[in-house]
Amino acid sequence: MSDPLKGLKKAMDGTLFREVRFSDKQARNIIKETSASYIVNKPVEESMAILLLQSLESGPLSGYSIFKAIRHKREAVDLEAQEGQLYILLHRLEQKRLIGSQWQKDENGEQVKEYILMKKGTRILMKWEKADDQAERRSLQLHLEGGLV
Repeated sequence: MSDPLKGLKKAMDGTLFREVRFSDKQARNIIKETSASYIVNKPVEESMAILLLQSLESGPLSGYSIFKAIRHKREAVDLEAQEGQLYILLHRLEQKRLIGSQWQKDENGEQVKEYILMKKGTRILMKWEKADDQAERRSLQLHLEGGLV
C-alpha cells in the first residue's frame, strides 16, 4: 500500500519542516482530516467571508464596523487575532467584485472607506442560504476564500 502522506512529506523536505516526523497517531489524524469523505461530510461553519458578506446586507459599513459586526455575531474573543485577515479578505472580495467600496466622510470629517455588497455577493449569499448539502457550502466557501476565481 502506498504512503498517503508521501506527497506531504516530499513537499516538507524542501522547507524548514524537513526534520518534522509524524507519529502513527498524527499520521492517522492527518489522513482522516484530509480524506474526501470526511471533508465532504464535516459540517461547514460560516466562514469569515460569509459573515463579512452577511454584515453588509443591511448597508455600507467601514472595515472596523464590519469587524465589530462579525465579532458580535460570532461572540468570539479570538477574532482579535484575525483582524488583519479581515482587511486581506475585504481586498480579495473587492477584486472578485462581490463587494465594492467608496470613500466617505465620517461624523468627524475624516475619510473612511465604506464597503457595499454588490449583486454578485448577494447571489453568493443566496446560494449559501439555499445550499442543501455540506459539499455545496464548502464549494462556495472555497470560492470566497480564494480557491477559485
